[in-house]
Amino acid sequence: VNERGDSLAFNILSDSTVMVTSSNVNYNYNNSVDTINYNYITADTIVIPEQVENNGHTYTVVATDPKGAFGHIKSVQVIILPKTIQQIGDTLGYCEYIENSTKAILAAMNKDRNFGFQYMPNLKSINVDAENPHFQTIDGVVYTKDLKNLIVYPSGKTEKSYNVIDGCEHIVREAFFSCTHLEEIDFPNSLKSIGYFAFWDTPLKRLVLKDSVEAIGAAVVNEENYSKGRFPCVVFGANTHLLGYLCLPPTDTIYCRAMTPPAIAYDDE
Repeated sequence: VNERGDSLAFNILSDSTVMVTSSNVNYNYNNSVDTINYNYITADTIVIPEQVENNGHTYTVVATDPKGAFGHIKSVQVIILPKTIQQIGDTLGYCEYIENSTKAILAAMNKDRNFGFQYMPNLKSINVDAENPHFQTIDGVVYTKDLKNLIVYPSGKTEKSYNVIDGCEHIVREAFFSCTHLEEIDFPNSLKSIGYFAFWDTPLKRLVLKDSVEAIGAAVVNEENYSKGRFPCVVFGANTHLLGYLCLPPTDTIYCRAMTPPAIAYDDE
């Protein structure tokens, strides 16, 4: 039970650490949006504690469940993560761009997840304690401390446009998953990769990538949000050389500035 009286669930990782997880042991990222998870929480804020006790033993909270922790809660507007959090999903050690290697992408494809906070229609901010050495929050959006990785954008933010911070190099997997208000994203010249499922269920009107982007993960966007069933416009930069399978839905217009067309990476399935 956290300081606000909400009963939260944790998976034991070691003798001293735990991961905050779903209240429904059968919950996973394949469940429908109607899945009830933490349905007893009616507050607008969830505070994740630094430590929890179980059977007289104290554990430090170090991670969020990559398969889903707080998805599908309608009441929550703010989630507060403690300074002890070391990992959000599976995304810290992996991005789509690894030494320009198709083999590296295939080795990790579909293995990493970041479904901790998806399908939360009113979630507007994920606040990380300022003393956390791994992450920080900028305007409700979570980045790594060095600002090189965008970890998660709250799915309930109501702004229609967002500028990714200059210096960011990687948008990790599922970072903008199910952000139902977001229509435009401006990417910095520093960006190198965009992860798997990055903009799934997010109604972007176009996807314009700078020349710095070299690799794009599988199934970055989907077509279900578009009334005509087609994604309006995609621009690949001059250095884009690698696309994950099913990277884009049927598209009205594609501009490719690369002199050599990007390769498509498929997994074993």
